[in-house]
Amino acid sequence: MANTVRQNIIANINTVLTATSGINYVESNRTTPVKIDDVPLPACFIYSGGQVQIFTPAEAVIGQETWDWDVIVESYTKTTSPEALLQIIYNALYASRSRGGYAIRTTLMSVDPLDFDPTGEYQGLMLVFRIAYRNIVGTL
Repeated sequence: MANTVRQNIIANINTVLTATSGINYVESNRTTPVKIDDVPLPACFIYSGGQVQIFTPAEAVIGQETWDWDVIVESYTKTTSPEALLQIIYNALYASRSRGGYAIRTTLMSVDPLDFDPTGEYQGLMLVFRIAYRNIVGTL
């Protein structure tokens, strides 16, 4: 079975971040918690978020559906500043916002700190990217 547009977009994000200098580990759609000491940092985890259909006439294409889909990139670091890591991820994913031709656009919507380490040794960020894409009706 062929990959869906969504799978191709996630794969593109994974490939781009994996090839990015300054990021040592990337994983998509992890279903179990990770022990942060077990992965080389800085690390990124990519997750699928909510999706809504776009009905505006400007986005309409006959025979296709247009979607706004949130993709979450969680990033964790120990030695790199969170701001530097944010810049690395932003630059990498904005170098080509079409996600390898599978998306109409990629837009960074929010950045939130992840406070999970009371010692302050580890720091994290959650980046939410809104990705607009199209698929043929009936084939997500």
